[in-house]
Amino acid sequence: MNIVTMSDKAYMPYGELFLRTITKSGGKVILYSPDIKKIDGVEVKDISRNRFDNEMQCLKFEFLLNNLNQDSLFSDFDVFFNRRLSNIFDIDFDIAITVRNDYMKRGIGRAYANGGVFFARNCKSAKGFLKYGMMVMKNGGDKDTPEYDKIFKTFESGSNRPKEKTWNRMNLRWWVDQVFLSSVVARYYDKVKKIIKDYRVIDFNGVKVALLNCDKYNHLDYNGGKLSDDVYIYHLKRSGREALNNIIKRVK
Repeated sequence: MNIVTMSDKAYMPYGELFLRTITKSGGKVILYSPDIKKIDGVEVKDISRNRFDNEMQCLKFEFLLNNLNQDSLFSDFDVFFNRRLSNIFDIDFDIAITVRNDYMKRGIGRAYANGGVFFARNCKSAKGFLKYGMMVMKNGGDKDTPEYDKIFKTFESGSNRPKEKTWNRMNLRWWVDQVFLSSVVARYYDKVKKIIKDYRVIDFNGVKVALLNCDKYNHLDYNGGKLSDDVYIYHLKRSGREALNNIIKRVK
């Protein structure tokens, strides 16, 4: 299993636990960077600074696609591994994404999914999904995924949000990955209004997509509480980064 990620030197401190817990993951790490040249035990690949800075969220799909010679996942660098990830592939899916029940309940469509962790099986359908996602993001939408346009209209220019909180959908640095993945979740949730207790496999344009509960598969904003044997990945996010030094002392 490949674990694909990206970072530059400035972000490296947030990846300390990622690097420490690689052995728990059961995978091989491939890191893309514009300025990191070597890390022991990690395959480092070069990416231009311009692409890294300006296409960051769309690059996740490209990097994962380029490393689908075996079952793989993309992971943000500010996570750490708590269980062997290959167990997740016991679920029958082509693509698996992690979903946020709290945001679904609140109707915040742009964050139904978390773009920081998603899995892809080494198969034609998964590759097609990743290629399609890249096309949607680069084109600013697609008629076969109207949810993407619907979500973006809630927080781009012309919406009721303050100007400083709007986003241009053609700017690929932030948001586009999460909005695309959230569009997949929206197609499910807007119809059935049921949260994801553990996981649920749905059909999205002919692709088997597993919706995985973030609480177990991508536990967000961990800031130092008790570690659970049931959680695969802990994700630091903002408060976790602030508590990083204390968390490092707890995680073995």
